[in-house]
This record gives sequence, C-alpha cells and structure tokens, in this order.
Amino acid sequence: MCHLEVYHGLITNLNFRMHDDYVASLTDWIAILSISTRLIFDKVRERAIKEITAQLDQIEPFELIGLAIKFDVEQWLKPAYRRIVTRANLITHAEAAKVPFPMAVMLMRSREQFWKNNVNNQPVYRGGGYTTISPDPIIDAEIRLMVLEPTEAARRRSTARSAAVAVSAAAAPTSAGVYFND
Repeated sequence: MCHLEVYHGLITNLNFRMHDDYVASLTDWIAILSISTRLIFDKVRERAIKEITAQLDQIEPFELIGLAIKFDVEQWLKPAYRRIVTRANLITHAEAAKVPFPMAVMLMRSREQFWKNNVNNQPVYRGGGYTTISPDPIIDAEIRLMVLEPTEAARRRSTARSAAVAVSAAAAPTSAGVYFND
C-alpha cells in the first residue's frame, strides 16, 4: 500500500470523524495538510493547521514561511518573521533565496532595525518593569513598505511615462517645422 493510499484513508476517516486523540508526527501533519488542501477537506485542513501551529517552534523559520505561503496559512508568517528578526544569526544567502525577494529585503531591513534599536537585546525599563522590545512594530512597518513600494514604484513609472509623453508632444514639430514651447 503506497503512502497516498494510507493518507487518503486517514483523511477520509478524519474528515468524517475528527478524533482529537489522533496522534501523528509533524511530517505527517504537513502531508495531511497538503492532501486535505488539494482535496478540499476543510475539517481535516483545520485540524492539520491546529496541530502544526502547536509545533511551530520545531519548524525552521524559512521553511515555515514556505509552508505558510504554499498552504495559505497567514497566521504562521508573523511567528516565522519574529524568529528570523530576533535571532542572533544573520540571514544567509541560501535562506534569502527561499522566499520572494521583497520578503527577503523586508526581513533583512526589519532585522537590521530591530538589532540597531536593541543593542544586545537587553531588557529595558518600561512602565514599572523590565521588558524586551517587541519586533512586531518594526515588522509591521516593513510589511506595509513591502506591500506599498511596488504600487508606489508603478505609480511613479506611470507618472514619469505620462510626463515624457507630454514633453514629447510639446516638443514635436508642427506641419511648418516650427516647435511649440509652452
């Protein structure tokens, strides 16, 4: 019996009888998520997401981003971003290649700002107690930039093209070979 038959039998069983006592490995839950997503078994998909979410710390952050994108599970992105931004190790070339370029830039910028603002990630005194500063506001700001920059760049290119067309039209010769200048 091949793995696909085993997983299909498991998913069919889980889809109709969602037993909370079923135990599978993280690898199995990821496979179940993949199959349940493709076969549109919503209950099984929800269960797989729940089980994987409980074990996020066992998944390498760049792999987690890949899974979040592949299976459209947005709630996994922020924990992965946090782990990358707050870790001591730099982002490697191989890791950066695993995610879309704008996301790699966003992570690098977030990490740089976080570490610049939190030298040695020492707790700071705030409102009666010591706390470490959350990377979330930095990450959120960089995500907004990542989303807005392509749109803003396209708007600028469109405006530049319109201006170039207007300049070309204004500088075009008339039928008598005379140029108009405003």
